[in-house]
Amino acid sequence: MQHEETADFRVANLRNFYKVELWTPEGHIDRLIFAGTSLDKARQIFADYHQQEPTARLTIRQRIRVLLRAP
Repeated sequence: MQHEETADFRVANLRNFYKVELWTPEGHIDRLIFAGTSLDKARQIFADYHQQEPTARLTIRQRIRVLLRAP
């Protein structure tokens, strides 16, 4: 199976991609770290980023559904 990725929020939402997002303390999305069809890759990127920056506010989302959140 071929995995697809994008750096565009709109494409990620339209295509129902998994997104790893970095959030501001105020509750706004600061940056899209990853968006693609592979949940395994999203989880790995999430774990790697969280290990490097343990206080970073991260989510893995698919559209509005939150699959994983830290902290």
